Amino acid sequence: MLAGAKSLAEAETLSERLSRPMRRLLGVRRRLPDTTLRSALCTVEPDRLRKPLHALVRKAQRRKALESTELPFGVVSLDGKGFSLPSCDDWVAQRQTQGEDGALVGIVRTARRP
Repeated sequence: MLAGAKSLAEAETLSERLSRPMRRLLGVRRRLPDTTLRSALCTVEPDRLRKPLHALVRKAQRRKALESTELPFGVVSLDGKGFSLPSCDDWVAQRQTQGEDGALVGIVRTARRP
């Protein structure tokens, strides 16, 4: 995601405002829609993100860059977005069927800030 963006929508806005030289430097040809960014992130294995995200959060905590601005606890809003896979692992992909004779599919849910 683009540096400084706190959400996919903010990354989309930043990508739209980039100058041509900066676009060239970053390899961003045009505005990156937040839905495209979400779809790209959904293709990444969660285990490959765990270590770098943990390190990023730990560094932000150490420099006191994280603070609660609204509530003293975390809040997540699920907007019902997700995609299906032809299988599930009961960890990342939620097991789901369409009736008794329906095929088993795995639904991977995503969360976005409202």
